[in-house]
Amino acid sequence: AMRFVAQREDLDPNLVRALAWMESGYQPGLVSSAGARGVLQILPGTRHYVQTILIGHKVPNSTSGNIRIGVAYLRQLLRALM
Repeated sequence: AMRFVAQREDLDPNLVRALAWMESGYQPGLVSSAGARGVLQILPGTRHYVQTILIGHKVPNSTSGNIRIGVAYLRQLLRALM
Protein backbone atom coordinates (compact mmCIF):
# COMPACT_ATOMS: atom_id res chain seq x y z
CA ALA A 1 0.00 0.00 0.00
CA MET A 2 2.80 2.45 0.81
CA ARG A 3 4.45 2.13 -2.59
CA PHE A 4 1.14 2.47 -4.45
CA VAL A 5 -0.04 5.53 -2.51
CA ALA A 6 3.37 7.20 -2.69
CA GLN A 7 3.61 6.71 -6.45
CA ARG A 8 0.04 7.90 -6.97
CA GLU A 9 0.89 11.08 -5.07
CA ASP A 10 4.17 11.48 -7.00
CA LEU A 11 6.36 10.88 -3.95
CA ASP A 12 9.37 8.61 -3.65
CA PRO A 13 8.16 5.35 -2.07
CA ASN A 14 11.52 5.04 -0.30
CA LEU A 15 10.89 8.36 1.46
CA VAL A 16 7.46 7.22 2.65
CA ARG A 17 8.84 3.85 3.76
CA ALA A 18 11.67 5.57 5.68
CA LEU A 19 9.21 7.93 7.36
CA ALA A 20 6.99 5.00 8.40
CA TRP A 21 10.02 3.22 9.84
CA MET A 22 11.12 6.28 11.82
CA GLU A 23 7.62 7.10 13.06
CA SER A 24 6.42 3.65 14.09
CA GLY A 25 8.76 0.88 13.02
CA TYR A 26 5.92 -0.14 10.66
CA GLN A 27 3.61 -0.87 13.61
CA PRO A 28 0.03 -0.17 12.45
CA GLY A 29 -1.47 -0.40 15.95
CA LEU A 30 0.95 2.01 17.60
CA VAL A 31 -0.56 4.95 19.52
CA SER A 32 1.78 7.61 20.92
CA SER A 33 1.32 9.38 24.23
CA ALA A 34 0.20 12.43 22.19
CA GLY A 35 -2.51 10.38 20.46
CA ALA A 36 -0.77 9.92 17.09
CA ARG A 37 -1.87 6.67 15.50
CA GLY A 38 -0.71 4.11 13.01
CA VAL A 39 2.21 3.52 10.72
CA LEU A 40 2.71 7.21 9.93
CA GLN A 41 1.69 8.43 13.41
CA ILE A 42 -1.18 10.72 12.41
CA LEU A 43 -2.63 13.04 15.06
CA PRO A 44 -6.43 13.44 15.13
CA GLY A 45 -6.15 17.12 14.13
CA THR A 46 -3.95 16.24 11.18
CA ARG A 47 -6.42 13.55 10.09
CA HIS A 48 -9.25 16.08 10.24
CA TYR A 49 -7.27 18.69 8.26
CA VAL A 50 -6.25 16.23 5.55
CA GLN A 51 -9.76 14.80 5.19
CA THR A 52 -11.52 18.16 5.06
CA ILE A 53 -8.97 20.37 3.28
CA LEU A 54 -6.56 18.23 1.27
CA ILE A 55 -8.63 15.19 0.25
CA GLY A 56 -12.17 16.44 0.68
CA HIS A 57 -13.73 13.26 2.06
CA LYS A 58 -13.47 10.82 4.96
CA VAL A 59 -10.75 8.18 4.79
CA PRO A 60 -11.18 4.79 6.49
CA ASN A 61 -9.60 4.46 9.91
CA SER A 62 -7.32 1.61 8.80
CA THR A 63 -3.68 1.00 7.99
CA SER A 64 -4.21 1.94 4.35
CA GLY A 65 -6.21 4.99 5.43
CA ASN A 66 -3.41 6.04 7.78
CA ILE A 67 -0.95 5.75 4.89
CA ARG A 68 -3.26 7.74 2.60
CA ILE A 69 -3.57 10.52 5.20
CA GLY A 70 0.15 10.56 5.95
CA VAL A 71 1.22 10.64 2.31
CA ALA A 72 -1.24 13.42 1.44
CA TYR A 73 0.04 15.48 4.36
CA LEU A 74 3.69 14.80 3.50
CA ARG A 75 3.04 15.85 -0.10
CA GLN A 76 1.49 19.11 1.16
CA LEU A 77 4.46 19.80 3.43
CA LEU A 78 6.98 19.15 0.67
CA ARG A 79 5.11 21.35 -1.79
CA ALA A 80 5.05 24.17 0.76
CA LEU A 81 8.85 24.05 0.84
CA MET A 82 9.22 24.49 -2.91
